[in-house]
Amino acid sequence: MGTARPVNPTASRSNLTVSLVNLTVSRSNLTVSLVNPTANRRNLTVSLVNPSASPRGLTATRASLTATRMQRIRHRKGRRMKDKNIRPHGIFVLVLGFVLSVGVVSTNAFAKPAPVTKITFKLTDHHVPPGAAVTGSILVRTRSDHQWVPFAGAPLSVRVDGTEVLTLVTGTDGRATMSYVAPEGGHVMRAVFLGDDTHKRARRAQGFSVVAGATAVPAGPVLTATAGITIVNLSWTVPFDGGSAITGYAIYRGTTSGGETLLVTVAPPGTIYADLAVIAGTTYSYRVLATNADGDGALSNEVSATPA
Repeated sequence: MGTARPVNPTASRSNLTVSLVNLTVSRSNLTVSLVNPTANRRNLTVSLVNPSASPRGLTATRASLTATRMQRIRHRKGRRMKDKNIRPHGIFVLVLGFVLSVGVVSTNAFAKPAPVTKITFKLTDHHVPPGAAVTGSILVRTRSDHQWVPFAGAPLSVRVDGTEVLTLVTGTDGRATMSYVAPEGGHVMRAVFLGDDTHKRARRAQGFSVVAGATAVPAGPVLTATAGITIVNLSWTVPFDGGSAITGYAIYRGTTSGGETLLVTVAPPGTIYADLAVIAGTTYSYRVLATNADGDGALSNEVSATPA
């Protein structure tokens, strides 16, 4: 048995001081009666007066305190759960805002991309004999007002097995022709437009081989034109026949550069032609090509003449 009387009892989260009056303790029994207990989240102050043996009362008091604590715990858990629900949404909103802002900046930065450039590259023959030129044509187009139009003046690099062998510039029709004599073996030829400030880079590749015994279309002749009185005289060189005999020549004429159409064919061994169907003062453009069993050869250079 003992008696204690502390002064100014206070309670906190870590300490609890209790005012005791006539606290009776025995080895088998401890009874406490609580009067006016008050508590908040930070402290709990309890006054004990005239304790008596009442296990049931003590149990009820403990149940009351337990219920109060459970309410606080549920309240705190509710707040934490609410925070957990809010935080992910907040983070999602922040990330979404950042992505949208970056997208707006990117869209503004690339709102007007350089026009797309398209190359069409064709070889006349993919198998040629040694000494024969590999010939082909290149067409370069670009986008303008949602339409594909010829890209005039486009500088081109022609590369064989990665090494530049020719440089070309497209005409007003966006076209360029190429001719190259390669060593024996298999090769890859690329036509490359390197791009500029207003057009995107583009390239196309074709494979070919130089094989003994192979035949190919003829190479392009060299053409000249001389104007006279209501006449234009044409003459051309005999090109390499590609390993197969030349069977004829086709002459093309037009009144605009690059706009030539078939005028007439000439049988070998002829290499001249007099064009009498002309009008004085009109300028004509001409081209010629040779043919053999493999097909039409490469076009010659373009020439023009104005008859008197």
